[in-house]
Parts: sequence; C-alpha cells; structure tokens
Amino acid sequence: ANTETEVETNIEPEVETSTGPETESVWARAFLLGADFALHTLSRAQDHSLLAAVVDELLRLAERCGAAQWASLLESFVQEDGVRELLFRCPHENVRIQVVRLLTRVLQLLSPVEKDLFECVDSVVVVETKADGVQIERDEHRPRAMVVRFMDYVFGLLEDSRAHWRRFKQYFWLIREWAAMGHRQRRHLLQRHIMELYVDWFMGRSRDGRPRVMVMDENNLPDLVEYLDTMAVVYRGCRTSPPDRPLPPTALLDDEGVLLDMPDDELRELFSTRSGFWSSVLEMDYNSQAAIDVLCHACWEREKETREHAAFITRELSMARESKLHLYAQVMRPLIQMQDSLQRLRIELFLGPYPHNDTRGLLHIVHSQAPRSPKMAYALIKLLLDLVESVPTVSEYMHSQLSEMRWIETFLKERISLHHRVDPSQQDLAASPLPARDSPSVARAKATDGAVPAAASSSGSSAAAAAATAAGADGQDWRRSSTYLNYRRVQRILSAPPPKQRSARETRLEKRVEQLRTENRKLREVLRFYLQHAPDVLPPDLSFLDEAAHDGSDSDSDSDSELETNRNVASAGISGATQLGRSPLHRSTEFDESYVDSDFDEDDEDEDVQRRMNEMNAQFDNINLSDDLYPL
Repeated sequence: ANTETEVETNIEPEVETSTGPETESVWARAFLLGADFALHTLSRAQDHSLLAAVVDELLRLAERCGAAQWASLLESFVQEDGVRELLFRCPHENVRIQVVRLLTRVLQLLSPVEKDLFECVDSVVVVETKADGVQIERDEHRPRAMVVRFMDYVFGLLEDSRAHWRRFKQYFWLIREWAAMGHRQRRHLLQRHIMELYVDWFMGRSRDGRPRVMVMDENNLPDLVEYLDTMAVVYRGCRTSPPDRPLPPTALLDDEGVLLDMPDDELRELFSTRSGFWSSVLEMDYNSQAAIDVLCHACWEREKETREHAAFITRELSMARESKLHLYAQVMRPLIQMQDSLQRLRIELFLGPYPHNDTRGLLHIVHSQAPRSPKMAYALIKLLLDLVESVPTVSEYMHSQLSEMRWIETFLKERISLHHRVDPSQQDLAASPLPARDSPSVARAKATDGAVPAAASSSGSSAAAAAATAAGADGQDWRRSSTYLNYRRVQRILSAPPPKQRSARETRLEKRVEQLRTENRKLREVLRFYLQHAPDVLPPDLSFLDEAAHDGSDSDSDSDSELETNRNVASAGISGATQLGRSPLHRSTEFDESYVDSDFDEDDEDEDVQRRMNEMNAQFDNINLSDDLYPL
C-alpha cells in the first residue's frame, strides 16, 4: 500500500547522490529484485493495475545499472523459458505489453555495449542427462553477445507461436523492436534467414507430410501488423537503389548510416510469386502500409523491379473482387507518387490503355471488363477517377488520354440510359441540375405510407413536376444516382484546362533551386561543425543559426543576405579546419553542374521565369565555395 501511494503521488525517496561501487550495487540489486517481483508475482496477480507503475520504475532503475544486470535479466528469461510463459501463455494483454517494454529497453541498453561481440561465437560443452540417467556431453557454438543469444532463443520460438496465434502480437512486437535498433540487429535476422522463415510461417505449408497449426479460425484472423512491420524494417535497412542514384525515401538508416546487402536467397523468398505471399497479404489487408513500404523501397530507381511489381499488382487488380479494389488503389497511389526518374514509366504501367509485356494498365483492364462485367468496369472507373482527383501526376497523364476519358463518358451515358431509361441524346446531362432533396416531413411520409403532406405538396409542386420528367421507369431520379455523379466528375476533368507543361528551362530552374538549397544545408552543417570544434574562428553573430536549431527545422532561406553570411562565416572557418586537421566527417564534394545550362535564350523566356533565373544566378555566385568547407 505504501508503494502504491508513493507511485501515485510521484514522491521520490531521498537517495544518496554517490556513484561509487556500493551505490551501484544497490541500484543493481534493486533492479533485479524489482524485475523478479514484477515478472513472477505481479504478472500472475488478479489485479494488474500496479504492474505498469512498477515497470516504469524498473526502466528508470535500468539506466543506473550496468551490463551485468541487463545480461542477468536476459539470461534468466532464457533459462526459465520466460518468453513462452509470459508472451504466449499469459492471457492478459496488459502483462504481455509491460514485459515487452522491459525487454525492449534492456536490449536497447545492452546492444551498444556488446556491439563488437555480435559476430563472436564461443564453443562450450553442454551436458545433457537422458531419462535413464546417462549424461552425454556435446560441443555447442554459442554467441558471445547476450543480446544475440537471447534473440536466438526468441526467434527459435517462431513455430511454437502458431499454437498461440491469439496472443502472439507482443511476440512479433519484440522482434520488430529488435530489428529497428540498427543494422547489426537487422544483419542478425538476415543471418537467421528471417525472410524465408517468415514467408514459410505465413503460408503454413505442411512439413514432411505433417499438417501445421492454423493461425486463424472461421470467425477470426490473426493480428499480423508487427509481423509484417518486421519484414518491412529489415528490407528497408538494405540497399536497393544503384550506387549512382539517391537513396529511396523509405531507406532506414541507423546512427551509423549503414545499409546492408540482402542475400540473394532471402530476396528470392521475399518476392517469389509462386508462394502467393504478397497476394494473400494484400487481399487480406493485414498491414497495407508495410506492403507499400516494401514495394516502394524495391521500385525506387529500379526499372526491372518496377516492371515486375507493376505486372503483379495489375494482375491481382484484374482478378480482385469489387470489395477489394480499394486495397490495390492504396498500393498504387504511393508507387505512382514516388518522384524518381521512373515515375512516368510507372504511370504508364499502372494506367496505360495498352499492355506492356505482362502488365495490363487500369484503362486496359476497364476496356476488357466492359463487355463481360460492366459492374466491375464501373467500379474500376470510380477507382481511376479517385486517382485522377487525388494525384496531380495522374491528372496530367489523363489529359494526354482524352480519347479514353471520352470513352468513359460514353460508357457512363449508356449506363444511365440502361438503368434509368433516359435517352442520352434527348437529355443535356451536363446542364441538368441536381434536384433538391425532400424535406424531413416528406421523406418520413414516403417512408411510411407514401402520403405527402399537403403543405409540402403544394409548395413543392413545381419541383415535383420537374423531377417527374427526370425519373426513370423505376421511379428513381437518375440525377441522384452514383453513375450520374461520376459522370459529372468526368465532365469536370474534360472541361478543366490542361495542366501547364513545364518547359525544359523551367525544369532546369527547379533543379538549380533544389541544388542551391542543398548547398545552403551543407553550409549550415559546416557552421555547426566549427561552432562545436573551433568556435574561436567564427564571428560572434550566429543568431540565425541558433534560431534554426531552436526551431528544430532545417528550412533554407533563399535570400542573398543569408547565403552571403553563410559564405563569409564558413570561409572564416578555413583556418580552424586547418588547425583541427581533416575531420572524418569531411568528404570531398563537387558541385554538379551537369544539368545547369547557362546558355539561355533570354528573348523567348517569359518575364517571371527570367526574374527567377536572375535571382538564382546571384545566389549561385554567392555560395561557390571550396570543397574543403563541406563536412558531409
């Protein structure tokens, strides 16, 4: 009771401020005793209200302990099979969450201490006692790092997790947190063939003719968010783009900036079309965001992979049920929006009216579905219109496919005529206003016995007469149908002015602006470097740098004055760089002028573009600095 009161009132007891060996041993004993109390007593209590508060205290105590105590806690889990007991068999989700919180923090604290031991293996002698009392000695190779040994134990329970599929969410959460800690942890999982084991686990194929435990039943599906997140985190920590191209925006870099090379066998297992893994993942919508991250990371600046994955997605789209179409739209949208050199190709592959090898674009699928299944073709048209209205690049592309949009317009007209028996040739659909909705009293009367109040009837007689002429044989107003509303969307797209096509000069101008901003970011980095290592060589007025750091943003001002200030301050730091020697942070960077064309014909430039060009030329001259200034 006293402990609970103390936690609730947040009263911290007075402790010695000494950090000597005796005090450290007190913190170590408190941490181990508290962990034992939480994991063996509170986790089995009927009331778990105190467990979260105790784990919070343990997390604070862990910061004061050393590697021996962290390793001791992990070793106790391995020896006592604690993961199976507390993450599989424990029926209380809150307990499982608190256990993962504690284990994750201990792994985060111990991993940097043991980072040089991840690849080290010791040979130990293990004595096994059989049922008849005979002892057998055998040699066993055991990882020296305790965090690796613990995660090997955790990963070894993968097959056992199938029998506890209703509770294994926190188990995969722990593995995901391990993968997110850095490249060493991701390399450890790749060395254990995580992609092959995860895909095999998901597909659940029998082994040696023996059936495996199903991870679902007739009414419930498993929670695989963390499971798929782990695969996405590991893959995003691997190098995919060519060396001469920028990194994809999905790349997951740790503090050391290391990207791994995924083994070929793991890559084949991840993207094997024969297994049907991604088909099931997308159709069941287990974790669409993880699938999007993996596909975007795989397609960035890689034409072969882009064509393969576009063919897979469009093939699945053509065979999908109507209720599942939105899932494929979720995947297509970010792939189309990726701004790399292959963006135009992806738009052609996903939307084009003509097939590209094995790829059938959305417009081609609509054409093929229209004679066989007009309902499915209409659903695909709605998906296409959503993409046009939400993605500007798709809108630009569809303005180059006006014949396809007019075909869609004709298709919708015929659909209106078929369902509502309205002759399109005698109706000006685009000029037909939407009818006013019934008042609440009229709607209630129609819902009950069809009688309309006299007042409402007299006041709306003219509107009723107009609506009667627009009603079809089924008595429904076609102007309120979803087909007509989508037809109006097509009309708005056709009537909208085509997007302004950027000239080659404007494209080069935008690249030059982006290059200037990159240079300004480099200048800010060199200023921060000198401010930390050689502040005496800098002028006193660095208020603009402090403000940028205080804002937490790296926004770049294009003003000539700030660029000039950056140049002068960085130039003043040359002597400081010479005294300090060449820092490991310094890299030789050359200003790439390959796409900057200075021979512009000023006569045919419009006034706005020419003004922007002059401003950029002035800013460019101000930041043409020596390569030795850049610390990146």
